[in-house]
Amino acid sequence: MGLPIKTLDTIVTSLGKLNEKAVPRVRGKSIYKALLKREISS
Repeated sequence: MGLPIKTLDTIVTSLGKLNEKAVPRVRGKSIYKALLKREISS
């Protein structure tokens, strides 16, 4: 299976945009979970 070379630039750009959105969400979720654990422990 291959990718058409014409669409490679578009795919790379789209993946970059998705990555920018995904990283803050993952960090936010882990911070939220850590805060919940702290509150439960307190």
